[in-house]
Amino acid sequence: MLQVGWILDGEFSPLNWGDSTITYLFEPKENGTLLTCEVNSPEEFVDFFNIKYPANFLKIKRLAENI
Repeated sequence: MLQVGWILDGEFSPLNWGDSTITYLFEPKENGTLLTCEVNSPEEFVDFFNIKYPANFLKIKRLAENI
């Protein structure tokens, strides 16, 4: 997935992130599926991804498990 900007308050805000990408990987496991991602992002956004993505993955897990 190519990153092209943010959506804030319903409005698209384009950013020039160059070749910044996110790749989602699904790996079958004995008890389900492991979802991971590989992020290629400018250094200034590393903290954002490290802070936000664990919570995002927890939300996905809850939705997938219907909790």
